[in-house]
Amino acid sequence: MPETHALNIEDVPSPRAVAKNRMGTLTHLIPRGSLLTDEQQQPLIEALNECLKQWETQVIIDLSSVTFLNSKNIESLLFYQKKFTRSSGWLKLAHV
Repeated sequence: MPETHALNIEDVPSPRAVAKNRMGTLTHLIPRGSLLTDEQQQPLIEALNECLKQWETQVIIDLSSVTFLNSKNIESLLFYQKKFTRSSGWLKLAHV
């Protein structure tokens, strides 16, 4: 049986860190704060790359804790959606 790892958003040490929960084959990423600059978006990009590297290809990004998002972020998410689809998985957004 796959392991379940849970992390509450309040337990994330840095305001720019991304909480990650694993439930079976599903990965739930929870970024927080603003994603307007490359520096602010970097932890999410790193988390997505790590998911792909670990073959965690069913990912939900929960944007409920994100305060600002722009078109560049949407472009990045669409790019990663294609990468996950090519890896026989998917990337979905929640609380947009």
